[in-house]
Amino acid sequence: MISPTIKAEAEKCRAVLEFDEDRLSLRDMEMKQAKPICVEFTKGAVAHRRRSGIGKKQLIAKAIGMNSHVVPYVLDATAGLGKDSFAMASLGCTVQMTERVPVIAALLKNGLDRALKNNETKEIAARISLFEGNAIDWLKNAAKKPDVIYIDTMFPERTKSSLVKKESRILRKLAGNDKDAPALLEAAIEFVKYRVVVKRPRKSPQIDGAEPTYVINGKTIRYDIYVIKGMHNS
Repeated sequence: MISPTIKAEAEKCRAVLEFDEDRLSLRDMEMKQAKPICVEFTKGAVAHRRRSGIGKKQLIAKAIGMNSHVVPYVLDATAGLGKDSFAMASLGCTVQMTERVPVIAALLKNGLDRALKNNETKEIAARISLFEGNAIDWLKNAAKKPDVIYIDTMFPERTKSSLVKKESRILRKLAGNDKDAPALLEAAIEFVKYRVVVKRPRKSPQIDGAEPTYVINGKTIRYDIYVIKGMHNS
């Protein structure tokens, strides 16, 4: 059941929440020909990525410091539609997602609930938790420091994919431009156990604040790595 407050928040952005059986989705009313977006871990691109084998040689695995001896506990501080969280959980990580935008958090909860009921994804989904609120608030009250804090802030999307453009459009309307990213980075560096990982477009500027220890570059994205201390099996 979606609260009237969350429905009203979606409507302010000219979007509407819809149920199709047990799937919650968000339709952008300014893009009426486009399919609504939802959090989907059991099929589609996320499922293809899982079935094709997400090895520890993937960039995201390198970025969070995984190796044969280390499977970190990760806070995904800006969970969005949860794709990177699910990828990390597929690698064996325990992942704590935080999402401060109530509409997006509702989509995440619905997607996670459905993944827990699916035989192919239930073990992966069981390694993921969701906090509906600000990551800094979660950090201040956390019983255990995360080994890694993963930050994927909102940024202009340059891909030609219509799906990504659609997702970026509605997420930006809901979440804004993440102007508090420097404060989140500062808090993450203060609270994390081993490292902070910031995902950025390859040619975009760094988040204002501390300089990254090193950078991992992909074709279109990069990971800025802020190392606090060396990782070990925790």
